[in-house]
This record gives sequence, C-alpha cells and structure tokens, in this order.
Amino acid sequence: MRRFLNMPPQIFRLFLLVIGIVVSYSTARYFLTPHSYRQYGWYRGAALEELREREIVYAGRPACEDCNPDHYGKLLKGAHKTL
Repeated sequence: MRRFLNMPPQIFRLFLLVIGIVVSYSTARYFLTPHSYRQYGWYRGAALEELREREIVYAGRPACEDCNPDHYGKLLKGAHKTL
C-alpha cells in the first residue's frame, strides 16, 4: 500500500482520471440503456412491439420494380397484374 502512495503525482492523477472515466461510463450506461435492451439478444425488446404497431404502407409499383425487377415482370404477366 505504501508503494502505491509513493508513485509520481502525474501517474496517480492519471490513475484517478481513468477510474473516474470508467465510473462515469458505467453510471451513464446504467441510466441511459433501456430496460428491455438485450431481452432478445442485442436488441431492444420493446422495439418489436413498436414495429408491430406501425401501420403497413404499400410503397407502390415503382418501389417494387426497383427492388425486384424479375418478380415485377412476373407480376405484370400473372393474375395479380391489377395490383
């Protein structure tokens, strides 16, 4: 213990600074992280409920064509061409 107190002051201050940063980070993480975080792996459990509550919106034919040109061509030839 005596050796620990006899270290140079700049090293002791650096040590205290590192301890302060670790404590500040741990405290902020505890208070700022949602309670449902890591409920389902690396995700917020409440996010699934939020996504389920969103209204489903159709993006339109141009969006379908941009993402899936092959399927879009089949759609125009098939029974669903009026969609």
